Amino acid sequence: MGDSLRPFAKVQHLYSWVLIFLRMTSSPRAYVKGMLKQGYSADQIRQALINAGYSPQAAERALRSPMVHTIIIMVAGLVLLAGGWFAMSLFQTAHTQLTLSNRLVSVSAESVSLSTQVLSSSKEVIDLKVSVVLSDKGGRAIESKSESVQFAESTVIPVTFTSSLPPGTYTVRSAVVFDGKRVSDSKDFTIRQEPQQIALAVQGEEVSGCVGGCDDFNACTQDACVAGSCVNTLKSPCCGNRQCESGESPLSCSQDCAVRPHKTYAEIVEDARTLAKNDATGAAGLCSSLLVVPQADLCFSSVARASDEADYCKPIQTIPNRDDCYAAFAQKDPDACNSIYDEYLRVACVSLSTYGKS
Repeated sequence: MGDSLRPFAKVQHLYSWVLIFLRMTSSPRAYVKGMLKQGYSADQIRQALINAGYSPQAAERALRSPMVHTIIIMVAGLVLLAGGWFAMSLFQTAHTQLTLSNRLVSVSAESVSLSTQVLSSSKEVIDLKVSVVLSDKGGRAIESKSESVQFAESTVIPVTFTSSLPPGTYTVRSAVVFDGKRVSDSKDFTIRQEPQQIALAVQGEEVSGCVGGCDDFNACTQDACVAGSCVNTLKSPCCGNRQCESGESPLSCSQDCAVRPHKTYAEIVEDARTLAKNDATGAAGLCSSLLVVPQADLCFSSVARASDEADYCKPIQTIPNRDDCYAAFAQKDPDACNSIYDEYLRVACVSLSTYGKS
């Protein structure tokens, strides 16, 4: 059969199939659905129905019904999919839970260091603002700090308060507001009264006063000798005790009421590096207040180099950082090479220390 006759033969085949099908069923819609599955176009099916005796309007209605049905199914599927996604999002948000806990790192009358850990039940990134308050036994806020953090699953926030604290009981409380709920945790601690220095009488002599006097060189105490014993009573308020008390202000007592900026970890590392030249132990104490491992590692490495003491490499937790710290002492302290974990770096360090001696 020639190429010019093939379209006509296809239409004739379609028309014959229509007649056979319509004799078996009275549903033109079922016929349209079957022809669409076989790949016939809407125009071919429409013409076949008209040729079989259906009016153009009936043919159009028969064509429209399966297409509308398919569109409805697709739209319904999309609606169900979107609804399911939205419901899952609400479920996940509604069930994201936070827990917050404080751990006191060091406590003294001069400073209080703690770490605040926040845990999330979700792996999604969360933006939070964590507030930490240091207060006295009566609930009066002495110092407060706030940190904005962005994290997934967990984060640890180091906090240091530098207010001078007289003897007493205190509380540090961390709090965060998430999803309309407030999550908090608190820890109590006590600053003890230091033993007073009382002058001893010479054995066998009757004492009518206090040998050596009772001046404790503290401008904020009232010093007296009572029955042969020194009594040093705290004055309140007193400008110079590093407590901004009632009646004091930044204008009347700047040394107690001045705002003390919170130091960044980079500033703490720089302070430790400077202090290490004269007080390596004190500098290492500053490094211990850094709870984030890479920051603490950098701090101890700086102290070791500034003090020329390889022993301060030992607290470094990350092995490559600790090895680099020891390797820096190849010529100054060859024994430090033996503490290097990596075999190749250890051999190189020993070789460099030997070369430096020759």
